[in-house]
Amino acid sequence: MQIMQTHNSIFMKRLLTTTSILSLIIGANVQAQQDNGWFIKPSFGISTLSDQSGNATNAGQFDGDWDVKTSSGFNAGLGLGYQYNPNISVEVYWEYRTNDTDTTIASTGDVLEGNYASNMFFLNGYYHLTPNQKWQTYVGAGIGWTQEIDIDLEENGVERSYSGDGDIGFQLMVGADYEVSDNLLLNGEIRYGAMSSVEMTGEENATGTLTGFDYNPLTIGIGLKYKF
Repeated sequence: MQIMQTHNSIFMKRLLTTTSILSLIIGANVQAQQDNGWFIKPSFGISTLSDQSGNATNAGQFDGDWDVKTSSGFNAGLGLGYQYNPNISVEVYWEYRTNDTDTTIASTGDVLEGNYASNMFFLNGYYHLTPNQKWQTYVGAGIGWTQEIDIDLEENGVERSYSGDGDIGFQLMVGADYEVSDNLLLNGEIRYGAMSSVEMTGEENATGTLTGFDYNPLTIGIGLKYKF
């Protein structure tokens, strides 16, 4: 009888141990499934942009130095990404942004209203510092390509536009996600971008070339992140 009880005790201990190991494996597998996969991220925010200066050539009365003062604007974007593991994710991100401007033309002294805008695509990478928490903080970096960047001037109801494309820039990000459910997160993010030596040519009612402009936006944005 004592031997049978001993065998039963050993069997129960082994069964409990095996069950615990299987539970850990299954739990880890479920967690792994939750920690990888596709996601979509729409966002919008407030865009700030440093004042700019550049030079116009072959632009007629607009030849010479330009001084561009910017005011706050907005941006909107949409990202499609993939979460590889709890810490690493990548994303392809489209973004449109615009900032109102007052441009002083040195040759005439005129101050013309307008805007400085861009349409860009980014490849972003993120490192998640606190995965699997209610608040999930992260840092990131990305490289961007301009589908279009332009500056518009308005004078007596006439709009003049200078535009460029193909420029390369980068951005740095820091932010946090708040988990609403297993699939839905609220997102807050600060982004700084940098692009130098932007060149734009006259298109709509404009001639000549603009050189020497930079594009260094700072964004405070909010958005959603939905995991498939």
